[in-house]
Amino acid sequence: MANLPRVSATAVAAVPFLTARLRLRALREEDFENLWRLYTDPRVAAFIGAHTREEVQAELRFEIAHQAQYGWALWGLEERSTGRFLGDCGLRPLEMRGPEVELGYDLHPDVWGRGLATEAARATVALALGTLGLDRVVAVVKPSHVASQRVLENAGLTHTGEREAYGERLLLYEIARCRCR
Repeated sequence: MANLPRVSATAVAAVPFLTARLRLRALREEDFENLWRLYTDPRVAAFIGAHTREEVQAELRFEIAHQAQYGWALWGLEERSTGRFLGDCGLRPLEMRGPEVELGYDLHPDVWGRGLATEAARATVALALGTLGLDRVVAVVKPSHVASQRVLENAGLTHTGEREAYGERLLLYEIARCRCR
């Protein structure tokens, strides 16, 4: 992975963090079954592609190792009131190699439409550009995934064009830290 930003020990301590309804925390090996069910739900897979058990395990291991090494990754997303695992949200190297940092999120379909993805994405962007000190965050989304495009826009990202990523042509969204002064 080329030139990925590392963050300070203070910034790493920012995880887990809370929003009004959510807790975002580092992923753990115990999250495998929850992620497996999420990623293989046909409604989710339609947007993120099919996953084998081995691919889900490899992605989970990647996120755990990336969090330990760099201080940021995709995080587990839990409902604060119940502790229920709802999905993931966080940051990862674009296409798992970077150097661009990508905002990503996957929520269980039974919580779609409640504003939880937007709440998690906003908190993640604020953490990324604030405490973590990243200069820029990108996101890619299928042109047909209108709901996800709304989440990105509501989280402050702007549609800036198209991009080849993950083997297909996707819409590119971006947000940068203000260098105003």
